[in-house]
Amino acid sequence: MEPVVEKKEEKNKVKKFGKDDLTVNSQLLSDLSTGLREFFTQKSLTEKDPDLLAADLTVEIKTHNVEKTLSDRLAYLIFNAIFTINIHKQLKDHGKLYLIMLNKFNVPNQPLETLMNVEYLLLAKNKDPKVHAFISTIMNMLYEDKLLTDELLLKWEEGKEESILKHFLYDKERDDAFKVHSREFLNWLKEPEEDEE
Repeated sequence: MEPVVEKKEEKNKVKKFGKDDLTVNSQLLSDLSTGLREFFTQKSLTEKDPDLLAADLTVEIKTHNVEKTLSDRLAYLIFNAIFTINIHKQLKDHGKLYLIMLNKFNVPNQPLETLMNVEYLLLAKNKDPKVHAFISTIMNMLYEDKLLTDELLLKWEEGKEESILKHFLYDKERDDAFKVHSREFLNWLKEPEEDEE
């Protein structure tokens, strides 16, 4: 009976990582992200079923003791485990997995998390300006895969999506630049749909 009590006490002593531990520039967040990306890359070489990959990735994420209430950090870790700068190629294979993972961790406002993470990936983590030419195409792909919504995108473009201002990845200058690079897609989104006869 003693070993069971000891295990429960040990489990309660495990440090949970909170928002102060996992800031956008923290080494801990970077290390977690890199480790999860390596884990996912290895698993996805042999496993193609998104449900099985999601189960494995979920277990791996849970071993790192990130507070369940930090849905924005969890979304960041999930996004960065699954997608790289080659997101336009990876969406076809892993878009469904990404949604499964967000749902497994009960991430609210999934389109906002997707927007913030793709913006961060393409403009903060990536320093190659050649990528800017593909941002509208990538945004369209995310939209077609239902990872972004009209409502969010139009509010974001107009500066009326206030929750974005509190997001840990938000940077006004980067956000404004991303809107500029998304202009072609945003203009297409605002075009009235042609009536089908």
